[in-house]
Amino acid sequence: MAKVGIAGFKIKIVIAFIVILIASAVYLLGWSSFFTVKEITVVGAPTTVAARIIEQTSQITKGERLARLEPPAVRSLLENISWLDHSTLNRNWFHGSVLIQVWPRRPIATYQGQFVDRAGVVFDLPNINVGDLPLISASDSSSLQFAVSLLTQLPATLRSQLVELKTRGSNSATLTLNDFSRGSASVLQVIWGDRSEMALKVKVYQALIALPENAKISRIDLSAPHAVIVK
Repeated sequence: MAKVGIAGFKIKIVIAFIVILIASAVYLLGWSSFFTVKEITVVGAPTTVAARIIEQTSQITKGERLARLEPPAVRSLLENISWLDHSTLNRNWFHGSVLIQVWPRRPIATYQGQFVDRAGVVFDLPNINVGDLPLISASDSSSLQFAVSLLTQLPATLRSQLVELKTRGSNSATLTLNDFSRGSASVLQVIWGDRSEMALKVKVYQALIALPENAKISRIDLSAPHAVIVK
């Protein structure tokens, strides 16, 4: 009986010790000033202004308890930034640092004074120079998605010349190109139609542009690539 009593006493001591350890850990993580945010770093932001926007939107402050930071909640806040595609958050418990890594959206065109990416998402950019981008003119969201889909399928040579992509509905597009292939820049309008027979339309377009007799044309109708109209 004495041995049983001693064994029970030892078990109680072990349990008490474990409880104290857990309570200490909870205090250190949740209440102590030891594990707090001492540094916030933003990686991947295109400018210092953008980095400040990300830091402010995250609502993370120096001195805040690291254990109370919830990465999913921070990512949810950052989703309110229209130009941000996605982000990650990592905590360094020993150094008290928080690393926010972000991936901005990459614009492929402008649309109604904003930008649009390959997914068709419309967004703003904070004072970032993105160079010359083509303009998409679309009356509604379905026309916009059609325009984006067509733009991403065009070969690089055509995209580099593209000034404007105008859509009517979701299956008829017209391209306005700055054509440098004929010696000097000249505006060329190409009625492209829908996304069908893309490879053939590109091949026909390139063949027509290469002909000397087409040096001064201003319009090509490729909507029916087997019966092209040139003006």
